[in-house]
Amino acid sequence: MKKFQQSSFRTKLTLYTLILVLASNLIIATIGYQIAKGELEKSGESALQSGVRLLQEVIKQKNNEVLNGLVTLEAAQENIKRLILGPMDASGFRPINPNAGNLGENGYFFVLDAESNLIAHPSMEGQNTWDIKDMSGKDFYVSQDIIEKAINGGGYSTYSWKHPYTEVIEEKRSYQEYNEEWDWILVSSIYMSDFNAGANRIYFYTSIALTIIILLVLLTVSKTSKYMTDPLIQLRNQMREITKGNYYLAQPPINRHREIIELNEQFNQMKISIIEEIESKKHAYRELELHYKKNDKSSEETESENSKE
Repeated sequence: MKKFQQSSFRTKLTLYTLILVLASNLIIATIGYQIAKGELEKSGESALQSGVRLLQEVIKQKNNEVLNGLVTLEAAQENIKRLILGPMDASGFRPINPNAGNLGENGYFFVLDAESNLIAHPSMEGQNTWDIKDMSGKDFYVSQDIIEKAINGGGYSTYSWKHPYTEVIEEKRSYQEYNEEWDWILVSSIYMSDFNAGANRIYFYTSIALTIIILLVLLTVSKTSKYMTDPLIQLRNQMREITKGNYYLAQPPINRHREIIELNEQFNQMKISIIEEIESKKHAYRELELHYKKNDKSSEETESENSKE
């Protein structure tokens, strides 16, 4: 702390300005990020709900075709599975359909029954997930929560789940509703990394802008502080020379801020006063020296005359 107090004006000005710019911009960036994140989460939740509601309408239409004998129930249900995901391959996997709802790059629909059997899923179709807990280690039964909320009118769930293809465990958000026609639990889900991708991009570009602003501020403060302190350094150097007895060094003109100009004028006036005082004392010393020399000469002449007598 003591070392900082003894640092130069330029260093303090640069540091104080940098702290002010950093603090203000970080506050603005953080508030902007939180607002953007909140709005994107609302938008994402709306997309999850809209996807399920749209799927409800499609199932109603398909069920009407079944009731009218236009297609079998099994064919209609398989048609829905392919619509929300894709055809099952030889390994029992279905592809994630990026065009099925606005669910981000890795989000997808899946379907459960009331006993938690997966009727449609990218990688676990046919399995029962009743006893599977949150994959981050929390004591939270994911499918049980989804089924309960769906049967009670629909709702959102947040949990950790592994990606169907990468096996990476990430936090997810889902919205689910119960479908009466086929006794299905319809679920739209999205990984939070996709959910907040827009907010993260905003934060990233804000960070770049902040870095550019800091560099510009540092450059501006450096030039400004140099512009302000150079005259003071000149005055300091002049004072050092005066303390060494060099009173007659020319002081270069300073045309900067009014206060510094006045300070320079006062300094020059002080230097002139010192020089005048020195010259006055020199003149008095010379007068006194001449006076003593004259008296000494008169004394010598008087002594010479006395010796002749």
